[in-house]
Amino acid sequence: MKIVADRIEKCSSDCKKFSVQELVSPLLDNKDYVSILPVRIGSSLMQRYNSERVKCRLALAYEKTSWLPMFFAVQKNSPYNEEINRESLWFSDTGLSEYGKSKNRQCQLKYNSKGISTKRIGNRIKLEQFHLPFLILFGGYILAFMQFFREKFICPHRPLAIKNFVYVVSTI
Repeated sequence: MKIVADRIEKCSSDCKKFSVQELVSPLLDNKDYVSILPVRIGSSLMQRYNSERVKCRLALAYEKTSWLPMFFAVQKNSPYNEEINRESLWFSDTGLSEYGKSKNRQCQLKYNSKGISTKRIGNRIKLEQFHLPFLILFGGYILAFMQFFREKFICPHRPLAIKNFVYVVSTI
């Protein structure tokens, strides 16, 4: 944010002011763009671009170091997600009530306590998928215990009998 603030201060009075659509259109067209948006504009863009289509096109991440509540807007599959995390700008879910409570919940980015994005589990593994492997594993344990009890309790003198055998070796 400091780099952006320095560049804004260096900009003269004839700098171009972008409209909301001009801020979002390059962001949605290219993966290499990050846009910094105020909260209200970010909220309206989330409602527009994530409710019109089934797939998520826009994700917002809260920027905590600015004095005004701002958001980084990036594409959901943008390569900048990890770069921003590496620069230690702390991400969290947006906290927008319309964004968190609406049907756009699948568009939220998930972050752990260190601010690093984690992948969301799409299809959860069901217990039915593990019936056969656990059945085979349990069967192996039963066979191992049966062999153990057979050697220890049913035939406890068998190792002694093997020691008493005389081996005959013939030489020719």
